[in-house]
Amino acid sequence: MELGIDEAVLLSDVFTPPEHPDAEFVERYLAWDDARVIRTIVDSEGTKSGDVMRALVQRRLFKMLLTYDFEDLRREFGQPEAGFVAEPGSEVLRA
Repeated sequence: MELGIDEAVLLSDVFTPPEHPDAEFVERYLAWDDARVIRTIVDSEGTKSGDVMRALVQRRLFKMLLTYDFEDLRREFGQPEAGFVAEPGSEVLRA
């Protein structure tokens, strides 16, 4: 969310509450439910916040953060266990 604010995908005046919020602020804040926030970030093409939110929504965020080399896995765990851990790329499928 902070990244979305930094990239001006989300409105900073809505997601950074003032010291003394008034009725107008509360009304604008309540208009941004979770679905709207997620949709807005997902729709922001060419932004890091959009990339991260799309990965989260598509359940591939972990894969973005960590990848395993198939040969390292094979040396460490042997075959076929390495194939259970690795993403099913062509080298995994051939093995």
